[in-house]
Amino acid sequence: QRCSHDMVICGPCWQSWLEVQVATQHVGNIYCAQCDSRLGRDEIQDLAADVVYGQYVDAEVRAMLTSNPDFVWCQSGNCTHGQLHTGDDIFRCGSCGYKHCMLCDVVWHAGETCGDHHAKIVHQKQHRQRAEISSESWIKTYAKQCPWCRRKIQKDGGCDHMTCRVCRHQFCWVCLASYNNVLRLGNQKHKKSCIYYRPWLKRRRGL
Repeated sequence: QRCSHDMVICGPCWQSWLEVQVATQHVGNIYCAQCDSRLGRDEIQDLAADVVYGQYVDAEVRAMLTSNPDFVWCQSGNCTHGQLHTGDDIFRCGSCGYKHCMLCDVVWHAGETCGDHHAKIVHQKQHRQRAEISSESWIKTYAKQCPWCRRKIQKDGGCDHMTCRVCRHQFCWVCLASYNNVLRLGNQKHKKSCIYYRPWLKRRRGL
């Protein structure tokens, strides 16, 4: 049933309002921008842009199909089709051929029970997590940021006199001191905690 009030909102604003409503709300919960009345299909068709109305019709059809307990959507990320399905534990999409398990709602696991497949997935996830932790630990131990451009650098043996491949900055791997200063002024320009640090000593004048 149409709203009883006059329309005081301009056409473009109505279109913007309905574009957001259709994108974010259930098809049965699209309301008038001026009051609390629900809008029906005819009103949306009159007020919305053609593209938005097409999206509304698609959402309406999807909602109707989803309400049928025997209708199943294909779970492939590249497919938007679905079909009626009853009885069989394997869903086979008639459009793309993708198969998923109706019992545990994941990709079909041929030769494995749902429990075995779930246990395998958990084990694989734990293995990835351990590998990520190990990788993070390795990076903390064997990679540092260039003190000039902040890019990560890995050291694989060799001298502690490093040259960044990105910005060509030269620095000490141990203390990150700039080698420009070290080469000009000596090893006292390393940090005092560095194994290469040597204090600057004044020479005594001969008698």
